[in-house]
Amino acid sequence: METLELTSVEKENNNEMTETKKFSIKNTSKELLGRWYHLMTLGRALDEKAPNYLKQAIGWSYHAPYAGHDGIQLAIGQVFDKETDHLFPYYRDMLTSISAGLTAER
Repeated sequence: METLELTSVEKENNNEMTETKKFSIKNTSKELLGRWYHLMTLGRALDEKAPNYLKQAIGWSYHAPYAGHDGIQLAIGQVFDKETDHLFPYYRDMLTSISAGLTAER
């Protein structure tokens, strides 16, 4: 079995990545964690209820479940800046849209 050794540039980049970590659970406020939890549970509830809405002809015409993608969708919506960014959600990006400040109806 071969062992690979990192080059000096890779070692330097690896050190930079670990030293410049800005976010951790320890320095995240309880209020922000609570907001993220609320958004995740809201998104999951919408995702679970959507098939029933479709059967009743309430809401939109098509729904693709996004369970399992909740975390990344929440993160994308949270870093979205309405003043400088453009958001082009596709059919599975309901939680991204909600996390960015849109409503489920939009």
